[in-house]
Amino acid sequence: MIEDSLPGMEAGVAAGMQVWRFTGASHLQGLAQDDNDMFPEVPVFDNWSKFFEMAPTLKQQKHSIGDISVR
Repeated sequence: MIEDSLPGMEAGVAAGMQVWRFTGASHLQGLAQDDNDMFPEVPVFDNWSKFFEMAPTLKQQKHSIGDISVR
């Protein structure tokens, strides 16, 4: 799960989901990210290229959702 809000991250962690925090959204610019230590187990990234550096196996894989293929 990729999330940018604290309530969303809290819900994901409580549900046992793998949570990644995205801090690069325009509505978050200029806000302090002092709350990152609330969820030390959650990886934080602010650019999609960093996401693929952190999870290279997800890059350029073809995924199917029903009859739809996405890259």
